[in-house]
Amino acid sequence: MDYRKFLGATQTMVLPYLGGLSVRATDRRLRVQQRVAAGWWRFEVSGRLATPQALVDPPELAHLPVVRGHLVGPWLFTGGSTAVRLHLMPEEEAAPLSPATGRRWAGEDVVFDAVAFDDEPEEACRTALLDDASPSDLVGTLKGVVPSLRAAFGYARLLREARGRGMQIAVREVLARVAAIADGTLGAAALLDEIEARIFQADPTSSHRESSPAAATGAQSTEERAAAVLQDAGAHFLSGRNLGGDNYEVVFRYLGEQFVAVVDRSTLHVYDSGICLEGHDERLGLDSLPSVIAEAVAHGELYITRR
Repeated sequence: MDYRKFLGATQTMVLPYLGGLSVRATDRRLRVQQRVAAGWWRFEVSGRLATPQALVDPPELAHLPVVRGHLVGPWLFTGGSTAVRLHLMPEEEAAPLSPATGRRWAGEDVVFDAVAFDDEPEEACRTALLDDASPSDLVGTLKGVVPSLRAAFGYARLLREARGRGMQIAVREVLARVAAIADGTLGAAALLDEIEARIFQADPTSSHRESSPAAATGAQSTEERAAAVLQDAGAHFLSGRNLGGDNYEVVFRYLGEQFVAVVDRSTLHVYDSGICLEGHDERLGLDSLPSVIAEAVAHGELYITRR
């Protein structure tokens, strides 16, 4: 039998496309031939190239590893200080603190699976959230306020305070302290004051720079190199654009969070990491930035300056 005739064979796969230059199948990463909206897509796959054909309904996911927790927006809190981003959420947003499940796709990203019915703990904590009470006030009379629910409560309270200020916060900036917010041992306002002070100290202008139109020359090669470097570091490239001169903006996802960095277009040397590094940004290359972010998260010292 001449197996050469199978080398150019194509197959159809339904895969979750989350943006960027690639999509992950269960056994390998594929390069996307055409960027489309995030969603479940039917792809025509040939070798390592995937061409999107049509948006489809999610396939059966029951065979995938399940991740359980409590929701706030797209974030599923899975423990007292752990959370994952659920991708491909439904259009109708679930109520804060809803119990939910995700499914781990190809060992990496977690895609939305289902929202479960509330039980007494979720209903009571949601009421406490509206009444500015604390789950700790309920522990003596209510069973079932598990760590994931407590953490989700703390983040929901902090998020509400931040929105009242017109301020953006990221889960990875505050994850180590959401339990303290929930218990009332740390005030939401005090934590936001601290974050604002640290960001202002690092960059009084918050690094909002005027950008120039992207130059056509070299943009694709820079994009491809940035995507490859981030992929090797365990991050997912989302987009890039020229800012003029040698400055190139890279937007990527890591630990479920979105980050924005400015790098040298030729060398990928970091000019602005997008996080608070107290002036040490230019000691980094783009390849090492994810590990620095992970270390900051582990020590509860992540402060995001670019969004």
